[in-house]
Amino acid sequence: MKDYYKILNIDRYATEGQIKKAYRDLALKYHPDKAGAFNSHHIFTEINEAYQVLSRKDHRENYNFIYDYEHIDKKRQRADTIFTETVNWKTNNRRGWKHPFYRRDEDSIDLKPYIKSVRIISMLSFLFTFLIILDYFLPKVNYEQTVQAKLTTYKSMNTIVIATEDFEFPVSFRYSKMIRAGNNAIVSLSPIFGIQYKLTVESRMDKYVFNPHYSIYNIFAFFLVILLVTSYIGLYQKRNNPELIFSAGVANVFLSVLVMYLIFSK
Repeated sequence: MKDYYKILNIDRYATEGQIKKAYRDLALKYHPDKAGAFNSHHIFTEINEAYQVLSRKDHRENYNFIYDYEHIDKKRQRADTIFTETVNWKTNNRRGWKHPFYRRDEDSIDLKPYIKSVRIISMLSFLFTFLIILDYFLPKVNYEQTVQAKLTTYKSMNTIVIATEDFEFPVSFRYSKMIRAGNNAIVSLSPIFGIQYKLTVESRMDKYVFNPHYSIYNIFAFFLVILLVTSYIGLYQKRNNPELIFSAGVANVFLSVLVMYLIFSK
């Protein structure tokens, strides 16, 4: 179907006056007697044909019906083409964005060579966690002490440190009133890492047993659980997922350092 609007170089919604003006201008320009070009006769014929259709109301309405249908169909086909190209692009690039700022550059960062090292780190983290848990169940080493003083600590407003000759044992503030200077005390430590396990205080009539207020065996025990999980992932995750193995290795290093700080910081 010929595009008469394009031939007359007018808009689809042009008025009758605009159609007449466009026809006159083009007829003067491409009239065979004036233009003299070898194809002016063909162009002039198309201009007349377009004007004969668009200048008559009933002919124009029929033409517009077909014209609009074809253009809507072309837009739909163009939209389908764009959609198909988009789907194909996503299918071909499902591994990551091709834009340099968003893509996962798997070609330049290959984590597979580091899997062996990460598995060694995960193994060490697992053994470290296993030793801490084993240390909890082994018989404790007891030290007979005498309470020297009760000290406040900057680490927590709810904690009081019970100072003996050789140790400083943190207990909850609400239980500290039961302890007085001069009381006999027994400090129990784990045999491997020397982690404070419990404090037994004897007064004249009573005996009190306290757990450390902040300890890897108490409030921070969940770090050990997380470390066990990340160690297991780093050890037994399949090699076809190097990103997860590497992430688990990084987590193992961070958690191991944190657990060592909680154990050995005073």
